[in-house]
Amino acid sequence: MEDVCCAEEDIETLEHLFLNNPYATRFWQGLSVQLKIPKVAGNIPNDTWWNGRRHLSREQKKRWDMAWVAGSWAIWKERNRRTFSQKRKPVHILINDAAIDVHNWMLFG
Repeated sequence: MEDVCCAEEDIETLEHLFLNNPYATRFWQGLSVQLKIPKVAGNIPNDTWWNGRRHLSREQKKRWDMAWVAGSWAIWKERNRRTFSQKRKPVHILINDAAIDVHNWMLFG
């Protein structure tokens, strides 16, 4: 399974952690499909978020923004799980967890 964060000798960056590694790529692709939002594509988090949302309707922007928050939070928790607990969660489980968060926030937020 791909690592979420860099190898010990590498510097961990936001770009690598959230976008530019195989696990994050699979995660964002799966979350995009499950939530029916545009495909997440880009190398810089702020640019990727902004470019992805600028042509969406108001309701789609809300879902897009919530997906970004839930997705980033899920990746961050996975990074910490691997770093501090030496445990891993399969990407499909992480996608489902983030999608559930988004659906709940849309219903109750």
